[in-house]
Amino acid sequence: MTSSNSPIVSAGATAPTAPLISLLLLATRAPLSVERAAAAVDACMHRRDALGLGGVYAISEAHGVQLIEGPRDTVMEFLDETHADPQWSTVVVLIEERLLLRWFPAGVTRLRFLSGDLAAPYRAALDALACGDRQRAAVVLTEALVD
Repeated sequence: MTSSNSPIVSAGATAPTAPLISLLLLATRAPLSVERAAAAVDACMHRRDALGLGGVYAISEAHGVQLIEGPRDTVMEFLDETHADPQWSTVVVLIEERLLLRWFPAGVTRLRFLSGDLAAPYRAALDALACGDRQRAAVVLTEALVD
């Protein structure tokens, strides 16, 4: 029996030890060769793991979508590094929200390469952004990332 003051943690989620946030980022860059894109992914994944972040990273030759979870200060540090990274010409935060539970534990990042049909939600999100509809872009990307 749990008291009314005890947190209830769902299966697959972990209770926070510090203030947590989740960011949904959309980034664009000049297209890279497969080899350079793979090297960029490796560097990003290594940095995310080193910082103890979790989430989903979907990437194509010219675009990146990241759902990032972790302690607020650490997530913001990663965001600042992403903004400063010269490979990305545009970095847009679509959603920033406070988390009560962490769905992606530290060091757990699912990786997806966007090509063919997998790129369709990304194109739809870019179209929504071009029309100024950040909310629609965020919904499309979130649904595509967590399915």
